[in-house]
Amino acid sequence: MGNIKEIMDNYIYEDSNCSSDSNCEKIITLFNILEIDISDYNEVSENYIDLTPYYKNKISKILTSYSIKFQSTIFEEFKNEDISKKKKFYDKLNYYKGSHGINKNSVKFDTSKYINDLLKKLFERTINLEELKENYSINLDDIYSKNLNELKNRVRNKYKPYLSTLLKENENKSLIYFNDELETLERKLEKLYSQSINSNKDVKYGNINIDINGNYVKDFTYEDLLSECELDNKEYKIEKSKISVLFNRKTGGGKRGSSSNFSIPRNGEVYGFIGELYVYNILKKEYKNIEWVSSNAKKANIISEGDDSRGFDISYLDNDNKIHYIEVKSTNRDNPVFQISKGEVKFGEQNSDVYDIIFITNVNQKYRKLYRIEKPFKYKKGENFYNNSKFSVENNNFKIVFKLE
Repeated sequence: MGNIKEIMDNYIYEDSNCSSDSNCEKIITLFNILEIDISDYNEVSENYIDLTPYYKNKISKILTSYSIKFQSTIFEEFKNEDISKKKKFYDKLNYYKGSHGINKNSVKFDTSKYINDLLKKLFERTINLEELKENYSINLDDIYSKNLNELKNRVRNKYKPYLSTLLKENENKSLIYFNDELETLERKLEKLYSQSINSNKDVKYGNINIDINGNYVKDFTYEDLLSECELDNKEYKIEKSKISVLFNRKTGGGKRGSSSNFSIPRNGEVYGFIGELYVYNILKKEYKNIEWVSSNAKKANIISEGDDSRGFDISYLDNDNKIHYIEVKSTNRDNPVFQISKGEVKFGEQNSDVYDIIFITNVNQKYRKLYRIEKPFKYKKGENFYNNSKFSVENNNFKIVFKLE
């Protein structure tokens, strides 16, 4: 085992990014040839190997690439069912899209079996990925958005503030997907309103003030903001851009340095919403299989529930059926700096070949610019997050500073 340890230590760390998918695949192949498992190696080596993040990421990629087919198949099966089964629809979708716990750190882990078992649980019968409907092209995000807007148009204005309360229940989120159940939701809204009146409680929208496209408007709701952005008929393009370290005495040329004059604006969350909305609408014109997964997608009435912990905002399949992950960063200024979370960095490094950042400057103005920073976390040999030729990292709050080329 000692010789194996020496071989493996050299083999594994030949790649500077030892957590990359390609390196994990090499490890699995070699261990199978040697007829040993991860536990055998970890017993004798100081360099602990954990393949569970690799397996989680691999399963997530597969499920994302089949997402539209899954949605189409399960929607076709549910749409003619009674209301009791329809109420479980959202939970099925959420489980498919959710984070699945994998605790088997072994080269023997079978991802295909795991996915087939998952599908069997969701469909309550044996089915595999290849059996998912090929002839349907149903985008549930579009259906949800369309039906939610129709429900808003059908109900009286005094009921609309109660929608957020209604949609806290998963069974009500489920019914939004089925147009023939909108009448049921109308009755539920009326009941919520009556209960509120009887208890002398009132529900109000959360309002914001925003300067958007040259107009300063007070008391904006996210729905108003959505309408304002939709009125902007300018054709925006996403420019591919290379980045490099911005050398100055504060950042130290790529190393951890002191803080710059960057601060998150008061309306930072709103600017993030605007940026993601524009990017989603641009990409949707070019790609069919696109999913906006963040909480901003819920604010835009695109999905029933968003998730900001996935490490990206938008995913899509290109024309070659290759998956891409997009993280959107927006600023109301034109200086190239933004903050990024540890989770986004971890996910970006793990998926470095298919992870891009779209950076938007002057996001609240009509002269906004969109830059696509390709593979920001794919480093050269010997580089890492804190020391690389692309950007500098300031302090421990993951503030990235760079120069657009």
